[in-house]
Amino acid sequence: MKKSLSAAAMCSALVLSLGLATANAQEAVSASEAENSDLYFVELVGKPVADGNTLASVRAEKSRFMRAAALSGVQFTQRRSYDTLFNRYAVRATASQRAALARLPGVARIWQVDRISLPDFEMSSGGAAPDLATAIAMTGASIAQSELGFTGAGIKVAVLDTGVDLKHPALAGHLLPGWDFVDNDNDPSEVGDQLTGPYGHGTHVAGLVSLVAPDAKIIPIRVLDKRGMGNIWVLAEALAFAVNPDGDPKTADGADVINLSLSTLRETRLISSLLKKACGGDSGDDKDFPISVNPYLVVVAAAGNGGDDTRQYPAAENVDGLIAVGATTVDDTLASFSSRGSWVQVAAPGQAILSTVPNGQYATWSGTSMAAPLVAGEAALVRAHFPKLVNKDIARQVIRMSVNISGDVQFRIDAGLALTGTP
Repeated sequence: MKKSLSAAAMCSALVLSLGLATANAQEAVSASEAENSDLYFVELVGKPVADGNTLASVRAEKSRFMRAAALSGVQFTQRRSYDTLFNRYAVRATASQRAALARLPGVARIWQVDRISLPDFEMSSGGAAPDLATAIAMTGASIAQSELGFTGAGIKVAVLDTGVDLKHPALAGHLLPGWDFVDNDNDPSEVGDQLTGPYGHGTHVAGLVSLVAPDAKIIPIRVLDKRGMGNIWVLAEALAFAVNPDGDPKTADGADVINLSLSTLRETRLISSLLKKACGGDSGDDKDFPISVNPYLVVVAAAGNGGDDTRQYPAAENVDGLIAVGATTVDDTLASFSSRGSWVQVAAPGQAILSTVPNGQYATWSGTSMAAPLVAGEAALVRAHFPKLVNKDIARQVIRMSVNISGDVQFRIDAGLALTGTP
C-alpha cells in the first residue's frame, strides 16, 4: 500500500530568509523557535560594508539604533548582527515588540522569517520490498566495490537532515560524532515517530550513503525538526560545523562531501555566499559568517520533487563543486516527480529505494532525497580515488562519466565509469 504524506517532503521543508552570522559566540536559533513566528530581520537604512560603507559607519549606526531602542523601552532579544553583506539584526520579538521596533529611527524594514512548504513524498508500506540490488547496480556502485575495490575509505560525508538513528545496526561503525542544531546538543538522533512528519528521513539518507561508499564515515547533523522544518540560521551553523567540526582549521576533521536532501523555492544570498566560500570560491572578505574554506569540498543537493523546471535551492546555486541531483525510475528514465531543467546536472535512482529507517527497520521511499545520497556516495568514492582533484573536477567527473537516459535530465550516474575514466 502506498500513501502520500504532505508536509514531510523528501526534500524536507526549510524556513529560510537572508542573513549571515557574526563571529561572536551567540546562541543558535532552533527550528522549534521558528514555529513561534517571532523571528525577524531588522534592516537599517545604511548600506552594508559590501556595498561601499565602512565598518565603522555601520557599527556607529547600529549603536544609534540600540540607544534609540533602549530609550524607547523596546524589548527584544538580539540573535545576530550582520555588517558586511547586510546591515541588519536578527531578533526574537513579539508582534507588539516588532511594531515598536518598526517605529524606531533608522529602521528601513522588518520582516519575518519565511516559511516554505515542499512537495509531498511517497513511501511504500506493506507488501514485498523491491530488489535493492537493481537500484544499486544502476548506480555502478556494485562494480565499484566488488570489481574495482573502491569503498570510500578515509572520506567523511556530512548528512544535514532530520538526524540519524545512531543505534541502527546497519550504520554501526559508519558514524562519527555529529551535532543537533535543532535542540543544540550533541545527540543528532531522529526525533518523533512514524506518525509525525518525515521521521526516518535522515536515517534513510545516511543508509544510502553507506551503501555506495561503505568505508566512508558519516557525520550526522540534525537541522530539521520532527515536522521537517528548519531555518536559515540553523542551516548556516550546520554548514560551518560540517566543514570544521572542532573549530580548528589545522585539524582534518571536516566533511569531504556534504549531502543536502532538502530544498526551498527561495534563492538566498546566504546559502550562495556560504557555499561559495566553503567550496573555495571568492565570496568577498566578509566577517559576518566564519566558515572554513575547502577547495576539495563537494556539496550534493537534491533538486526537489516539483516535477517541473522550477529552480529549487540550494541545488540551483551556481557554485563550483555543487551537484544538483534529479531522480530516475526503475526503468532508467527521469521520474515524473523529479525537478528538471538545465540546472539539474545529473540524476540517480530515486524511485522505490530501500534503506535504513529508525528502530533497526528498513523502508522504501521515493524522491530526489533518495537520489542525492547515492551521488554523495559516488562523490566520496571519486574523492578517495582521485585525491588531487579539486571539487569542481570531482563534480565534473561524476557528471561527465555517466550514462545517457531519456528525459529533461540527460545523465544518470555510473560510479564504475567515474572511477575508471580519466579525469
